[in-house]
Amino acid sequence: MKHAIKRLIALTLCMALCALPLQLSSVTASAADSSLAIVYVPIDDRPVGVDRVIYQAESAGFDIIMPDADLYRTRLDNQPKNSNGTQYGDGTAIMNWMKSISSQYDYYVISLDQMFSGGLVNSRYPSDNTLLVTDITSQEKAIADYLISLANSGKHVYFFDTVMRLASTTGYKGYEMAEYNALRNYGEAERFLFTTSNFRQTNYAASKERINWIYSYYQKAPDESTISNVRGSYTLTSTQLARYHKARARKLQLINYMMQYINPGAAYFTVGVDDSSQNDNIQRNEINFIEERMKVMGHGYNLVGDTDSCALMSAAKCVIDYYGVAPKVQVRYYGGREDDATDGFDFCTVRENLTTHIESLGCSIVNSGGDIDVLLLTKPTNTNSRSSYISNLIEQAKYNINRNMPTIIIDAADGYKGELATSMLGSFDIDKLMAYSNWNTVGNSIGIAIGQGMARYVYLANCDAPTDASHIGFVKALTYSYIKDVAYLARQKNNIAAHAASVFGSNLNFYQAMLNFSDGESYYDSSYECCRGERYIDNYAHWYVRADGGGDAILEKIANGAIYTNLGNALQTCEVDWVYYDKFRFPWYRTFEMTFEIGASLESTTHNFYATNDSTGFITKVPFGTTLAVFSSTAKDQFGASAVGIYNASGANVTTSALKIGTGFSIRMTINGSTKTYYVVIPRDVTADGQASTDDVRQTMKAITGNISFSSAQNAAADMTGDGIIGSTDARIMLKKLL
Repeated sequence: MKHAIKRLIALTLCMALCALPLQLSSVTASAADSSLAIVYVPIDDRPVGVDRVIYQAESAGFDIIMPDADLYRTRLDNQPKNSNGTQYGDGTAIMNWMKSISSQYDYYVISLDQMFSGGLVNSRYPSDNTLLVTDITSQEKAIADYLISLANSGKHVYFFDTVMRLASTTGYKGYEMAEYNALRNYGEAERFLFTTSNFRQTNYAASKERINWIYSYYQKAPDESTISNVRGSYTLTSTQLARYHKARARKLQLINYMMQYINPGAAYFTVGVDDSSQNDNIQRNEINFIEERMKVMGHGYNLVGDTDSCALMSAAKCVIDYYGVAPKVQVRYYGGREDDATDGFDFCTVRENLTTHIESLGCSIVNSGGDIDVLLLTKPTNTNSRSSYISNLIEQAKYNINRNMPTIIIDAADGYKGELATSMLGSFDIDKLMAYSNWNTVGNSIGIAIGQGMARYVYLANCDAPTDASHIGFVKALTYSYIKDVAYLARQKNNIAAHAASVFGSNLNFYQAMLNFSDGESYYDSSYECCRGERYIDNYAHWYVRADGGGDAILEKIANGAIYTNLGNALQTCEVDWVYYDKFRFPWYRTFEMTFEIGASLESTTHNFYATNDSTGFITKVPFGTTLAVFSSTAKDQFGASAVGIYNASGANVTTSALKIGTGFSIRMTINGSTKTYYVVIPRDVTADGQASTDDVRQTMKAITGNISFSSAQNAAADMTGDGIIGSTDARIMLKKLL
């Protein structure tokens, strides 16, 4: 056990061996109906652009079709290369893969950074071609021309791209924190700005020349003086600056070519402004160029202050376009700083960022009468009032849930260690939210929550027959957000990172150290390919996230909740049967890029109650809130009963067909000529301590079976999931087996 405790923390920084290909094979399925499938080319293999997108799409009834992970994976320095012999993805191979399946599918979400550069990180480094900066290579042109033809063919195509961030990437191409800080500082310096009207060009040659203007002025301050390459104690070399400038101009030229030759309205562009700042930095001319060109060329586009949610927003736009319905949204802010900058990495305010995300989906913001509410917590104007802002948000959320108002919650209070989430867990059924996010930057939190929440809402409100698979996808999406954003990032990431650094060293690239690591134990799991160091991290993560991070409490809350399964003509809900998470891993061997496996199950029908006959041990589920007429019919079919009678607590036969079965009722069924009575029991707060906990589930098992002792129930429920922990999921699985 002590080894397991030590191992846990290491997980965050070290980044366990990524078992992503295995995960994708199990999560990604071919769509039986190709009209409900999205061909998806991710920006790279980070969990935010893979796991979250898969869960979001599934929660909206869409399958995700992806290329092999080796074709889009990013490898940092000193890590093994991809099969193409590089550290980045293979756009040409992905193009050929898309050609092979394009006749089967109509919907596409495609990262231009992946297609042209092999991923986000590599897009920050120029190719080695010696052509002029405003030209593109023959290979880039071949990929661009294919994507243009795909969009112009009538397919539904959603491209997402980025405005290159200010800083470099640590642990890539030899750059580390010194280069990161120097380039961010250099990029953030005020720049000379061109008048935006200069960028309203429909002529391609003229637009290329405007990019050349921007390129020529990358090192010019507002007064046209040269910006110094000395940034604090670090002096950027001429080679470093040349690569930095060329990479920026190259990205501009590639999207410029796409804008020129895609027909107006044939595709939708989402452009994320990667890590930025509030001032007129090196990105400002680039932003203005893209925005003005998009307008004049007649393209639908969204230019927003984050990068990592661009795929989620593109997929949400796809869902909204599929159903042809854009909801009305009411926004409520708590904290008083919605008109301040979101954080140090955004170029706009919280209100501007949220408004842009919502309106880019074609949705309107209203003051009242909305279809869905967005509740957003900002940093407080007065830190002493933080708790009151949280309390007010919680009260509104409770009010919304009590009247079945679809709601999204975004925690943009940056740095308060999940205080809002802690209050949520103790206040209402978190399963009833459409989405929650508190991930990384405020811009990312906004995009993730809006993408997930709007996609799910539109699906539930407009799909004639929402599927169980979509509901499972939604439970996974919610579980991922709460565990990743709260239990891990807000509460335990820094602790695990500190331990990882003490075990593997402070260098961010641990790959070889993890391979060589040994604590005297060996690990092998055929379903989880990992080295000793990674398994060490996995074990530590379990301990910290589950216990100190509150992961078990979160799972308990999710498993005791009920999700919406239909928001159309008839409001419907369904209980979560059980949910678990396991196998922590870190695709980039960095603490930030953590992911994990999620399993979930729903109750086959919406029910809270069970019926039992103590003398026979016969047990059956009774749907909660089901009418007498419906239950009588289904009971006869399910159990072969020739007669079914419902009796109230006084023993009187109830014959009102519209009456809903509830606590205190008994059921009399005649099966094979034998008539027996079964009693209704409720597996909730049996211990009357105000919580629905593991003890309640175990006591319920005892009550249902009638002849099993509490200690026996405990033993029977012991570690059914094989995760080394006896928790509520184990008890629920035991209960399921009994029933």
